[in-house]
Amino acid sequence: MSRGFQDMFHSLELAFCGHSGSGKTTLIEKIISQMSHQFQIGYIKHDIHNFEMDHKGKDTYRAYTSGAQKVYINDQKKSAFVTKKNISPELLKTLYNDCDFVLIEGYKDSKIPKVIVLDDDGKMLDRYHQGEFCNVLAICGRQMTMKPTVLSSVPYFNRDNILKITQFVKNYFKTIVTRRPMYGLVLTGGKSLRMQRDKSSINYHGTNQTSYSNEVLNSVCDKIFISCRKQQETLPHICDHRQIHDMFLNIGPAGGILTAMMQHPDANWFVLACDLPFVDTDTATYLFKNFDPYKLATTFLNPVTQRPDPLCCIYSPKARFKFLEHFIHGSPKPMDILMSSDIKTVGPVDFKILTNVNTPKEYKLTKEEVTNF
Repeated sequence: MSRGFQDMFHSLELAFCGHSGSGKTTLIEKIISQMSHQFQIGYIKHDIHNFEMDHKGKDTYRAYTSGAQKVYINDQKKSAFVTKKNISPELLKTLYNDCDFVLIEGYKDSKIPKVIVLDDDGKMLDRYHQGEFCNVLAICGRQMTMKPTVLSSVPYFNRDNILKITQFVKNYFKTIVTRRPMYGLVLTGGKSLRMQRDKSSINYHGTNQTSYSNEVLNSVCDKIFISCRKQQETLPHICDHRQIHDMFLNIGPAGGILTAMMQHPDANWFVLACDLPFVDTDTATYLFKNFDPYKLATTFLNPVTQRPDPLCCIYSPKARFKFLEHFIHGSPKPMDILMSSDIKTVGPVDFKILTNVNTPKEYKLTKEEVTNF
Protein backbone atom coordinates (compact mmCIF):
# COMPACT_ATOMS: atom_id res chain seq x y z
CA MET A 1 0.00 0.00 0.00
CA SER A 2 1.28 3.48 -0.84
CA ARG A 3 2.15 5.99 1.81
CA GLY A 4 -0.94 7.71 3.23
CA PHE A 5 -1.58 11.28 2.13
CA GLN A 6 -0.68 13.34 5.17
CA ASP A 7 -2.19 16.74 4.49
CA MET A 8 -5.80 17.84 4.37
CA PHE A 9 -7.24 20.13 1.72
CA HIS A 10 -9.81 21.69 4.02
CA SER A 11 -10.82 21.57 7.68
CA LEU A 12 -14.11 19.96 6.57
CA GLU A 13 -13.59 17.27 3.95
CA LEU A 14 -14.91 13.84 3.03
CA ALA A 15 -13.57 11.46 0.38
CA PHE A 16 -15.50 8.94 -1.72
CA CYS A 17 -13.23 6.05 -2.72
CA GLY A 18 -13.72 3.10 -5.03
CA HIS A 19 -12.50 1.43 -8.17
CA SER A 20 -13.09 2.95 -11.60
CA GLY A 21 -16.67 2.39 -12.73
CA SER A 22 -18.09 2.02 -9.21
CA GLY A 23 -20.20 5.16 -9.59
CA LYS A 24 -18.24 7.56 -7.38
CA THR A 25 -18.60 10.54 -9.70
CA THR A 26 -22.34 10.05 -10.18
CA LEU A 27 -22.84 9.71 -6.44
CA ILE A 28 -20.86 12.87 -5.65
CA GLU A 29 -22.66 14.75 -8.42
CA LYS A 30 -26.05 13.89 -6.89
CA ILE A 31 -24.92 14.83 -3.38
CA ILE A 32 -23.64 18.20 -4.61
CA SER A 33 -26.91 18.78 -6.44
CA GLN A 34 -28.84 18.13 -3.22
CA MET A 35 -26.67 20.41 -1.06
CA SER A 36 -25.44 23.21 -3.33
CA HIS A 37 -28.46 25.43 -2.61
CA GLN A 38 -27.41 25.58 1.04
CA PHE A 39 -23.62 25.23 0.99
CA GLN A 40 -20.60 26.42 -0.99
CA ILE A 41 -19.11 23.04 -1.93
CA GLY A 42 -15.62 22.33 -3.25
CA TYR A 43 -14.72 19.26 -5.31
CA ILE A 44 -11.32 17.60 -5.72
CA LYS A 45 -10.60 14.57 -7.90
CA HIS A 46 -7.56 12.32 -7.81
CA ASP A 47 -7.18 10.65 -11.21
CA ILE A 48 -4.65 7.85 -11.67
CA HIS A 49 -4.97 8.20 -15.45
CA ASN A 50 -3.73 11.02 -17.65
CA PHE A 51 -6.36 13.72 -17.92
CA GLU A 52 -6.95 16.67 -20.21
CA MET A 53 -8.90 19.78 -19.26
CA ASP A 54 -8.72 21.31 -22.73
CA HIS A 55 -9.14 20.24 -26.36
CA LYS A 56 -6.46 19.88 -28.95
CA GLY A 57 -6.06 23.02 -31.00
CA LYS A 58 -7.18 25.40 -28.25
CA ASP A 59 -4.77 28.18 -27.26
CA THR A 60 -4.17 26.89 -23.73
CA TYR A 61 -3.64 23.31 -24.97
CA ARG A 62 -1.12 24.52 -27.55
CA ALA A 63 0.78 26.53 -24.95
CA TYR A 64 0.80 23.62 -22.48
CA THR A 65 1.98 21.03 -25.01
CA SER A 66 4.61 23.47 -26.24
CA GLY A 67 6.24 23.36 -22.83
CA ALA A 68 4.58 26.02 -20.65
CA GLN A 69 4.87 24.91 -17.03
CA LYS A 70 1.70 26.65 -15.88
CA VAL A 71 -1.37 27.70 -17.85
CA TYR A 72 -4.23 29.87 -16.59
CA ILE A 73 -7.39 30.94 -18.41
CA ASN A 74 -10.38 32.90 -17.21
CA ASP A 75 -13.49 34.73 -18.30
CA GLN A 76 -16.10 36.66 -16.31
CA LYS A 77 -17.70 33.51 -14.86
CA LYS A 78 -14.97 30.92 -14.38
CA SER A 79 -11.26 30.19 -14.53
CA ALA A 80 -8.98 27.19 -14.89
CA PHE A 81 -5.36 26.47 -14.02
CA VAL A 82 -3.17 23.60 -15.27
CA THR A 83 0.37 22.90 -14.10
CA LYS A 84 2.89 20.19 -14.89
CA LYS A 85 3.55 19.74 -11.17
CA ASN A 86 1.15 18.87 -8.38
CA ILE A 87 -0.23 21.84 -6.48
CA SER A 88 0.81 21.66 -2.83
CA PRO A 89 -1.87 20.86 -0.23
CA GLU A 90 -1.00 24.16 1.46
CA LEU A 91 -1.91 26.12 -1.67
CA LEU A 92 -5.06 24.05 -2.17
CA LYS A 93 -6.10 24.91 1.39
CA THR A 94 -5.92 28.55 0.39
CA LEU A 95 -7.79 28.00 -2.88
CA TYR A 96 -10.60 26.06 -1.20
CA ASN A 97 -10.75 28.09 2.01
CA ASP A 98 -13.96 29.91 1.08
CA CYS A 99 -15.79 26.62 0.51
CA ASP A 100 -17.99 25.45 3.37
CA PHE A 101 -16.59 21.95 2.88
CA VAL A 102 -14.91 19.81 0.22
CA LEU A 103 -16.01 16.49 -1.30
CA ILE A 104 -13.11 14.47 -2.67
CA GLU A 105 -13.07 11.70 -5.23
CA GLY A 106 -10.25 9.26 -4.65
CA TYR A 107 -7.28 9.33 -2.27
CA LYS A 108 -8.34 5.97 -0.86
CA ASP A 109 -4.88 5.39 0.65
CA SER A 110 -4.94 8.68 2.53
CA LYS A 111 -5.94 9.48 6.11
CA ILE A 112 -8.83 11.63 4.91
CA PRO A 113 -12.19 10.46 6.36
CA LYS A 114 -13.85 8.46 3.64
CA VAL A 115 -16.87 6.61 2.27
CA ILE A 116 -16.09 3.40 0.39
CA VAL A 117 -18.08 2.91 -2.83
CA LEU A 118 -18.32 -0.78 -3.77
CA ASP A 119 -18.38 -2.29 -7.23
CA ASP A 120 -19.75 -5.70 -8.26
CA ASP A 121 -16.52 -7.71 -7.96
CA GLY A 122 -16.28 -7.19 -4.18
CA LYS A 123 -12.57 -6.33 -4.24
CA MET A 124 -13.01 -3.05 -2.38
CA LEU A 125 -14.93 -4.83 0.38
CA ASP A 126 -12.16 -7.42 0.65
CA ARG A 127 -9.55 -4.70 0.92
CA TYR A 128 -11.66 -2.97 3.60
CA HIS A 129 -11.77 -6.17 5.66
CA GLN A 130 -8.04 -6.57 5.26
CA GLY A 131 -7.58 -3.18 6.93
CA GLU A 132 -6.14 -1.38 3.91
CA PHE A 133 -8.25 1.75 4.43
CA CYS A 134 -8.31 4.01 7.47
CA ASN A 135 -10.97 6.45 8.68
CA VAL A 136 -13.80 4.70 6.86
CA LEU A 137 -17.10 6.26 7.96
CA ALA A 138 -19.59 4.45 5.73
CA ILE A 139 -19.95 2.10 2.77
CA CYS A 140 -22.17 2.49 -0.30
CA GLY A 141 -23.07 -0.16 -2.84
CA ARG A 142 -25.62 -1.46 -5.32
CA GLN A 143 -27.26 -3.87 -2.88
CA MET A 144 -30.29 -2.60 -0.99
CA THR A 145 -28.99 -3.86 2.36
CA MET A 146 -25.97 -5.62 3.79
CA LYS A 147 -25.59 -7.64 6.96
CA PRO A 148 -24.08 -5.63 9.83
CA THR A 149 -21.58 -8.42 10.47
CA VAL A 150 -20.15 -7.89 7.00
CA LEU A 151 -19.43 -4.21 7.60
CA SER A 152 -18.33 -4.21 11.22
CA SER A 153 -19.53 -0.97 12.82
CA VAL A 154 -19.92 1.41 9.88
CA PRO A 155 -23.30 2.16 8.26
CA TYR A 156 -24.22 0.90 4.81
CA PHE A 157 -26.23 2.82 2.20
CA ASN A 158 -27.68 1.80 -1.10
CA ARG A 159 -25.93 4.17 -3.47
CA ASP A 160 -29.23 5.28 -5.04
CA ASN A 161 -30.60 6.42 -1.68
CA ILE A 162 -29.27 9.93 -2.17
CA LEU A 163 -31.41 11.52 0.52
CA LYS A 164 -30.03 9.26 3.26
CA ILE A 165 -26.45 9.61 2.03
CA THR A 166 -26.80 13.38 1.84
CA GLN A 167 -28.18 13.50 5.37
CA PHE A 168 -25.24 11.39 6.54
CA VAL A 169 -22.80 13.86 4.96
CA LYS A 170 -24.62 16.82 6.56
CA ASN A 171 -24.65 15.17 9.97
CA TYR A 172 -20.97 14.31 9.71
CA PHE A 173 -19.89 17.89 9.05
CA LYS A 174 -22.39 19.25 11.59
CA THR A 175 -20.91 16.97 14.26
CA ILE A 176 -17.43 18.38 13.59
CA VAL A 177 -18.40 22.05 13.70
CA THR A 178 -20.60 21.71 16.80
CA ARG A 179 -17.76 20.07 18.74
CA ARG A 180 -15.40 22.98 18.18
CA PRO A 181 -14.92 25.10 21.29
CA MET A 182 -15.93 28.75 21.32
CA TYR A 183 -13.10 30.79 22.83
CA GLY A 184 -13.25 34.50 23.59
CA LEU A 185 -10.43 36.93 22.87
CA VAL A 186 -10.40 40.41 24.42
CA LEU A 187 -8.02 42.64 22.47
CA THR A 188 -6.05 44.87 24.86
CA GLY A 189 -2.63 44.97 23.19
CA GLY A 190 -2.96 48.37 21.53
CA LYS A 191 -0.78 51.24 22.73
CA SER A 192 -3.76 53.66 23.03
CA LEU A 193 -1.74 56.61 21.70
CA ARG A 194 -4.78 58.68 20.75
CA MET A 195 -6.53 58.02 24.08
CA GLN A 196 -3.32 58.92 25.97
CA ARG A 197 -4.14 56.20 28.51
CA ASP A 198 -4.66 52.44 28.42
CA LYS A 199 -8.13 51.91 26.91
CA SER A 200 -8.39 48.46 28.49
CA SER A 201 -8.21 50.00 31.99
CA ILE A 202 -10.99 52.59 31.48
CA ASN A 203 -14.09 52.22 33.67
CA TYR A 204 -17.46 52.65 31.95
CA HIS A 205 -19.53 50.04 33.77
CA GLY A 206 -18.20 49.99 37.33
CA THR A 207 -15.13 47.98 36.35
CA ASN A 208 -12.31 48.23 33.82
CA GLN A 209 -12.98 47.36 30.18
CA THR A 210 -10.80 44.25 30.34
CA SER A 211 -12.93 42.70 33.08
CA TYR A 212 -16.17 44.00 31.59
CA SER A 213 -15.38 42.54 28.15
CA ASN A 214 -14.40 39.29 29.84
CA GLU A 215 -17.84 39.17 31.50
CA VAL A 216 -19.59 39.90 28.20
CA LEU A 217 -17.84 37.03 26.42
CA ASN A 218 -18.21 34.69 29.38
CA SER A 219 -21.92 34.49 28.59
CA VAL A 220 -21.26 32.56 25.36
CA CYS A 221 -17.65 31.29 25.44
CA ASP A 222 -16.02 28.19 26.92
CA LYS A 223 -12.82 30.05 27.80
CA ILE A 224 -11.78 33.69 27.70
CA PHE A 225 -8.27 34.94 26.90
CA ILE A 226 -6.90 38.45 27.18
CA SER A 227 -4.77 39.32 24.15
CA CYS A 228 -1.92 41.59 25.25
CA ARG A 229 1.76 42.31 24.89
CA LYS A 230 4.17 40.45 27.17
CA GLN A 231 5.04 43.63 29.06
CA GLN A 232 1.35 44.09 29.97
CA GLU A 233 0.97 40.80 31.81
CA THR A 234 1.47 42.25 35.32
CA LEU A 235 -0.85 45.24 34.93
CA PRO A 236 -3.48 45.23 37.73
CA HIS A 237 -6.48 44.99 35.37
CA ILE A 238 -4.89 42.18 33.32
CA CYS A 239 -2.78 40.05 35.67
CA ASP A 240 -5.66 37.98 37.08
CA HIS A 241 -6.98 36.95 33.66
CA ARG A 242 -5.95 34.10 31.36
CA GLN A 243 -3.61 35.66 28.76
CA ILE A 244 -2.26 35.15 25.26
CA HIS A 245 0.82 37.24 24.49
CA ASP A 246 1.27 38.61 20.98
CA MET A 247 3.79 36.73 18.83
CA PHE A 248 3.11 38.85 15.72
CA LEU A 249 4.12 42.37 16.67
CA ASN A 250 3.48 45.78 15.12
CA ILE A 251 0.64 44.68 12.84
CA GLY A 252 -2.25 45.94 14.96
CA PRO A 253 -5.13 43.75 16.14
CA ALA A 254 -4.34 41.12 13.50
CA GLY A 255 -1.27 40.18 15.53
CA GLY A 256 -3.32 39.27 18.59
CA ILE A 257 -5.97 37.44 16.58
CA LEU A 258 -3.44 35.42 14.57
CA THR A 259 -1.49 34.54 17.71
CA ALA A 260 -4.63 33.12 19.32
CA MET A 261 -5.51 31.17 16.17
CA MET A 262 -2.04 29.65 16.02
CA GLN A 263 -2.16 28.56 19.66
CA HIS A 264 -5.66 27.06 19.38
CA PRO A 265 -6.21 26.33 15.66
CA ASP A 266 -9.34 24.21 16.09
CA ALA A 267 -11.32 26.77 18.08
CA ASN A 268 -13.86 29.34 17.00
CA TRP A 269 -12.77 32.78 18.22
CA PHE A 270 -15.19 35.44 19.45
CA VAL A 271 -13.01 38.53 19.15
CA LEU A 272 -13.95 41.67 21.07
CA ALA A 273 -11.89 44.87 21.19
CA CYS A 274 -11.68 46.61 24.56
CA ASP A 275 -12.70 49.96 23.05
CA LEU A 276 -16.30 48.91 22.29
CA PRO A 277 -18.05 49.90 25.55
CA PHE A 278 -21.60 49.56 24.18
CA VAL A 279 -21.25 45.84 23.44
CA ASP A 280 -23.08 43.91 26.17
CA THR A 281 -24.15 40.33 26.89
CA ASP A 282 -27.27 40.72 24.75
CA THR A 283 -25.09 41.76 21.82
CA ALA A 284 -22.74 38.82 22.34
CA THR A 285 -25.63 36.38 22.66
CA TYR A 286 -27.26 37.69 19.49
CA LEU A 287 -24.08 37.26 17.46
CA PHE A 288 -23.44 33.84 18.98
CA LYS A 289 -26.95 32.60 18.09
CA ASN A 290 -26.48 33.78 14.49
CA PHE A 291 -23.03 32.25 14.12
CA ASP A 292 -22.53 30.22 10.93
CA PRO A 293 -19.70 27.74 11.62
CA TYR A 294 -19.18 27.02 7.91
CA LYS A 295 -18.30 30.60 7.02
CA LEU A 296 -14.94 32.22 7.64
CA ALA A 297 -16.55 34.68 10.05
CA THR A 298 -19.87 35.93 11.39
CA THR A 299 -20.08 39.59 12.29
CA PHE A 300 -22.19 42.72 12.38
CA LEU A 301 -22.71 44.85 9.32
CA ASN A 302 -22.21 48.46 10.34
CA PRO A 303 -25.32 50.31 9.14
CA VAL A 304 -23.38 53.56 8.78
CA THR A 305 -20.35 52.34 6.84
CA GLN A 306 -22.03 49.24 5.30
CA ARG A 307 -18.88 47.32 6.16
CA PRO A 308 -18.40 44.28 8.41
CA ASP A 309 -17.03 44.83 11.90
CA PRO A 310 -13.78 42.87 12.41
CA LEU A 311 -13.38 43.53 16.14
CA CYS A 312 -16.75 42.30 17.39
CA CYS A 313 -16.69 39.18 15.31
CA ILE A 314 -16.67 35.38 15.52
CA TYR A 315 -13.96 33.76 13.37
CA SER A 316 -14.08 30.07 12.44
CA PRO A 317 -10.88 27.95 12.34
CA LYS A 318 -10.40 28.42 8.61
CA ALA A 319 -9.85 32.16 9.16
CA ARG A 320 -6.34 31.24 10.30
CA PHE A 321 -5.29 30.42 6.72
CA LYS A 322 -6.63 33.77 5.51
CA PHE A 323 -4.79 35.70 8.21
CA LEU A 324 -1.57 33.82 7.41
CA GLU A 325 -2.00 34.48 3.70
CA HIS A 326 -2.40 38.22 4.30
CA PHE A 327 0.50 38.18 6.77
CA ILE A 328 2.79 36.60 4.18
CA HIS A 329 1.85 39.15 1.54
CA GLY A 330 2.09 42.18 3.80
CA SER A 331 0.49 43.72 6.86
CA PRO A 332 -2.78 41.88 7.52
CA LYS A 333 -5.84 43.99 8.26
CA PRO A 334 -8.90 42.18 9.67
CA MET A 335 -11.22 44.45 7.67
CA ASP A 336 -9.48 43.54 4.40
CA ILE A 337 -9.72 39.85 5.30
CA LEU A 338 -13.46 40.07 5.93
CA MET A 339 -14.07 42.12 2.79
CA SER A 340 -12.32 39.50 0.63
CA SER A 341 -13.95 36.43 2.20
CA ASP A 342 -17.23 34.55 2.27
CA ILE A 343 -18.70 35.66 5.60
CA LYS A 344 -22.08 36.03 7.27
CA THR A 345 -23.23 39.46 8.40
CA VAL A 346 -26.08 40.42 10.72
CA GLY A 347 -27.43 43.82 11.69
CA PRO A 348 -26.95 45.24 15.20
CA VAL A 349 -30.03 46.28 17.17
CA ASP A 350 -28.55 49.78 17.48
CA PHE A 351 -25.70 51.16 15.37
CA LYS A 352 -24.22 52.76 18.51
CA ILE A 353 -23.20 49.28 19.67
CA LEU A 354 -20.29 49.30 17.23
CA THR A 355 -18.92 52.69 18.33
CA ASN A 356 -15.17 52.68 18.99
CA VAL A 357 -13.94 55.09 21.64
CA ASN A 358 -10.40 56.24 20.89
CA THR A 359 -9.86 59.81 22.18
CA PRO A 360 -10.30 61.66 25.51
CA LYS A 361 -13.13 63.70 23.97
CA GLU A 362 -14.94 60.56 22.82
CA TYR A 363 -14.40 59.04 26.27
CA LYS A 364 -16.13 61.93 28.04
CA LEU A 365 -19.13 61.78 25.72
CA THR A 366 -19.32 58.00 25.93
CA LYS A 367 -19.09 57.93 29.72
CA GLU A 368 -22.29 59.96 29.86
CA GLU A 369 -24.03 57.96 27.11
CA VAL A 370 -23.26 54.53 28.55
CA THR A 371 -25.29 55.32 31.66
CA ASN A 372 -28.36 56.12 29.59
CA PHE A 373 -27.91 53.49 26.85
